Amino acid sequence: MKQNDLISLIIKVSNKKTKDGKKSFKSYRTPMLLLVDGEEEKGKQQKDVTVKFTSDVDVKSITGYGKLQCYVRDIGFPRKYVITTEDDGTKKYPEVWIRGFESYTPIERDVENPFVTDEKETPETEIEEETDEQ
Repeated sequence: MKQNDLISLIIKVSNKKTKDGKKSFKSYRTPMLLLVDGEEEKGKQQKDVTVKFTSDVDVKSITGYGKLQCYVRDIGFPRKYVITTEDDGTKKYPEVWIRGFESYTPIERDVENPFVTDEKETPETEIEEETDEQ
């Protein structure tokens, strides 16, 4: 890839709350194929990586699952999936940093309806009506 190449990436958006539950914010992720540290023999594996934007990037248009187009020069990404541990014991995961993007296109996903919409009566589902005989 060259610096002036335009690349596309899938962006997933979710709403999260701070630990105290007082503020909500958007969290961004993208699936990547990366070698996982210590599991190189498995080859590249798909991992969801957190996406962060520099403060000058306007992310208001990124509303949900979609495709983001960026120039290679505007994106910093890990070459390997490595989880490190900080001095205080917290784990640090790989991140993608975006300094700007050209376009965002929402992607509509087809979701199969998991609910029964038309049930055929069987002996198990048949409801017996009670009659009042007095």
